Amino acid sequence: MSYSGTLDRNDNTHRVSYSDRVGDRGSYQVSSGWNRKGPLASGFYSHEADWAKINATASAQSGSYSTVGLALQGGVTATAEGAAMHRVSIPGGTRLLVDTDGVANIPIRNYGAPVRTNRYGKAVVADMNSYYRNRVNIDLDKLPITPKR
Repeated sequence: MSYSGTLDRNDNTHRVSYSDRVGDRGSYQVSSGWNRKGPLASGFYSHEADWAKINATASAQSGSYSTVGLALQGGVTATAEGAAMHRVSIPGGTRLLVDTDGVANIPIRNYGAPVRTNRYGKAVVADMNSYYRNRVNIDLDKLPITPKR
């Protein structure tokens, strides 16, 4: 919880805000306050899906304005070995295509929120280092056990 206030010749604004995380993939912030024009409110939600980063915003000032925004940031990586949609912070950056031999919903960890393989067993880990070693972990406990004969 936080408070912010500003005062100048033409106006003064007071705002109280609260923010928190939602699991390991999301976060939000809500705020409410007032100025000489009346009450105001705003909110922000961010979620890291396997296929995109999603940001949603809304704000309003009584009798003055209201806005709503939605942003999706992601990409599609396609190779001869397969394709997958993915979130990305650095467009055009280095990516790694992981294949779990057709097994869907397997967590792949690099840093931040893990990505999961799609229904074809493919996942793309984006924002990899271009010229340095990288480490990616596949959750082997989630792979099905199939004995070899």
